[in-house]
Parts: sequence; C-alpha cells; structure tokens
Amino acid sequence: SEHKEFRYPKRLAYLSLLLALVFLSAPFALSTASTMQFGAWLMLGSLSLCIVMTSAYWYLYSLVIDGENIGISAFRDQRFLVSEIVAVNVSVGRGARYVVVKFVNGTELTAPNYLTGFNELVELLRVKAKLAAPVWES
Repeated sequence: SEHKEFRYPKRLAYLSLLLALVFLSAPFALSTASTMQFGAWLMLGSLSLCIVMTSAYWYLYSLVIDGENIGISAFRDQRFLVSEIVAVNVSVGRGARYVVVKFVNGTELTAPNYLTGFNELVELLRVKAKLAAPVWES
C-alpha cells in the first residue's frame, strides 16, 4: 500500500503569520496605537485573526493517498475511497489550477496547484482510479 502526502509549502504559512504580525505591530511602529479608537483595534484584530486562521489551515492541511483511501485533514478530517472516483479533471480559476475529483455520490473534492507535488497528485489519482487524462489536457 503506497502512502503519499501532499501539503501546502510551510513557508506560505510562515509568511502569512509574518503578515499578521506586521498588521498588529504597525500602529505601534507608527506611534498611533494610543490614539486608535476601539473600532479600529477591533477591525485590525479581526483581520489579523483571519490571517492567522488561514495560516493555521495552510500549515495543518494534508491530503493523503494511502492505498485505496484518500484523506484530507486540516481543521477536520474527511475520507474518500479511490474506487468511488468517477472523474479527475484539472480546471483553471481564481488565478490557479485546481484538480477537481468527482465521486459516485456527487461529492467533489478540489485541491489547488499550490500543493507540493500537484502534478504527481493528479497523475496518482488518475492511475489509482484507472482514468485517462481528458483530451484537452494531453
């Protein structure tokens, strides 16, 4: 049973955490921290929290293909069976390529090309599901 894991690059998570730190420290660096209103702090804190949560997601995300199982985990775990795949396509959207995996029950799994080994992921899914690449991708 082959075990292969695909993740976001760790530097992506680290860089976004650095961005959150810059947002939070900017008022102190500009000496405006003492004059900022509560609403401004709330907005700045909310934005920083969103960045930190996105960073945590990128850090924790893992797509694992292990034998006949596909597992995705970050904040919650999802499991799929390779035998239930009916299509594996690559589409372009939001400035990136995405693999779209369709299952028998209509569920779709998507993963962006930011994952390390993206091309290997697409090929492995197709091989395991015994599917050929669509003509427009050849």
